[in-house]
Amino acid sequence: MLINEIFCSINGESKFSGFRTVFIRTYGCNLACKWCDSAYSWQGNEFTEMSVDEIIEYIKQYDCMRVTLTGGEPLLQRDAVELVEALSLLGYEVEVETNGAVSVAPILDLGYDTVLITMDWKCPSSGETSKMLAYNLSLLRPEDVVKCVVGSKEDLDEVTRINGMTNATVYLSPVFGDIELKELADYILDNRLNQTRLQMQLHKCVWPINMRGV
Repeated sequence: MLINEIFCSINGESKFSGFRTVFIRTYGCNLACKWCDSAYSWQGNEFTEMSVDEIIEYIKQYDCMRVTLTGGEPLLQRDAVELVEALSLLGYEVEVETNGAVSVAPILDLGYDTVLITMDWKCPSSGETSKMLAYNLSLLRPEDVVKCVVGSKEDLDEVTRINGMTNATVYLSPVFGDIELKELADYILDNRLNQTRLQMQLHKCVWPINMRGV
């Protein structure tokens, strides 16, 4: 696998938010979102090749049984499913953060209750909405998450469109600096969205917004 970085930090988003988590960030992405905050994971050839066994041995140093597999786009990696299964068999809780433009079926087909999908559905301000795979929404379980990073009214309209297309909880996050949290809160309240959850990017509140390894 092509690995961009591995580190342990406080998770800033998703159902793992606030928890100590090991992040395994793969290298390479099939999208180029305009507001991407981790372009180093798909630009500049900054990666190390590691086997599944090497990754697992490396993360043992952190003494943490909660792992987020992220990117880039982790499901582009040939051994991603093998890694998720190996981690699950060892008792890890695993979050797979994927971008919505790659099928999540191979992960769900593993059948592990300890594996969570966080699908980062790309709204119009990303410039990549047309590449989203709508059928992914119908595959997600109630315990999974659709994360929508929004920065405009058009993005909120996209959230309204997809809200009834999935059993997963929809999480709303702001494009940092482009939209106020109050606007997202008002949107949820005004539209009576009982399965939509407001979230902040907690790591950007704790550390400098461009800081890596957090």
